[in-house]
Amino acid sequence: MPAPLFEFFEVVAEELSATTSKVITGEDLRIDDEDGPLLEALMCELKAANKEDAIRCAVQELKQHFEARGAKLPFEYAPQTGRFTATDFEFLSFVNEMRDIRSIGKRSRDFECTVAERLGLRTTGTIHRVGHPRDTRREKVDFNAYLQKLAEVTQLGPSEKKF
Repeated sequence: MPAPLFEFFEVVAEELSATTSKVITGEDLRIDDEDGPLLEALMCELKAANKEDAIRCAVQELKQHFEARGAKLPFEYAPQTGRFTATDFEFLSFVNEMRDIRSIGKRSRDFECTVAERLGLRTTGTIHRVGHPRDTRREKVDFNAYLQKLAEVTQLGPSEKKF
């Protein structure tokens, strides 16, 4: 199960991939007449006094998380109204789409490939998809040997790489 903060981010992404702006309050995270497990977990994890405070703190934590990685939170939040507004609709839609396929065994390869391609747009260097060698190295011994070689190469300096 994802961490409450990550799960909250996915809920916001889901809501904002359907519409660019929406009010999301503690009431939206309720199940029947009781606070839902996500809201309770957020309140506990963030030591929030109430539902609205938990949402405000969650947004602040997410903002810090993105900023620490040189990125911008893909939505804005107005705590006075509880309104979330998408600022990167394409990214939020991507997160929502990946959320839907990541746990489906038959689609796990699609998830892995799509995420690797997306990361490739935002990073420098080389990205190695762990599932990729499984396409050609189906035997466990061959696959483990490939991973061992990859580990050895990534530990060498740029001028020392052997291929």
